[in-house]
Amino acid sequence: MFSLLPFAKNGVLCPNSIIKQRNRCNKQLPLMLLIPNQDDDHQRVVYNISEGRVYNNIRLQVPFSKRCCGSSRGWLATVDTIEQGCLVVVLRNPFTKAKLIFLPPLDILIAKYETSYNVHYVCKVILSIDPTMNPENYMIVALYGRWPMLAVIKAGQNTWTYPSPNGNFDDVIFYKSKVYTLEAMGDIESLDVFSSDNNPS
Repeated sequence: MFSLLPFAKNGVLCPNSIIKQRNRCNKQLPLMLLIPNQDDDHQRVVYNISEGRVYNNIRLQVPFSKRCCGSSRGWLATVDTIEQGCLVVVLRNPFTKAKLIFLPPLDILIAKYETSYNVHYVCKVILSIDPTMNPENYMIVALYGRWPMLAVIKAGQNTWTYPSPNGNFDDVIFYKSKVYTLEAMGDIESLDVFSSDNNPS
């Protein structure tokens, strides 16, 4: 994790500055987001583990009333709910203050007695690339459900794609234009999400 503090202190971050700093520092401990001392539902301060220091002068727009289900390429994925119990993932970048990305509802049925747990049905969300750097060609993969399944969506699409067969995955990552999944039994599968055939192999 690279430090964004030299740039965050000056306001909005430039993507080129982020890349340069990432190349410079790749062995630092990650920064942590903390809730400020005063009541604030929509901001976080930064804690630098290496320095043991809280940067109160840096306020990032990250609501703590929403569950974070992933962080990828500098973006945070939070879970929201809409009418009829549908789950919606929202992508936000607290460093660049880019426009929020609201993804379509996931195809998931939540029992009435589990509504208080519904935000935990989205286990993980990852991005293929930074949407700021390539807004027309990024891919998002979500791991969701009681027995986690995969959902895939490309930039500009209005609905998720659900690979088949699908279900009971423990983890998922992007690597060289492919998605690799870890099944509950320990098997590893690959999925070429950029092809028309989105079936695990």
